[in-house]
Amino acid sequence: MAQEDLRENIDHNHRRRLDIYRMDAY
Repeated sequence: MAQEDLRENIDHNHRRRLDIYRMDAY
């Protein structure tokens, strides 16, 4: 269970990072 939460958290952080990069690009 803990591992799944961790994976979800990493995925969420990765998406946030992609959004930040996108904002930076514009």
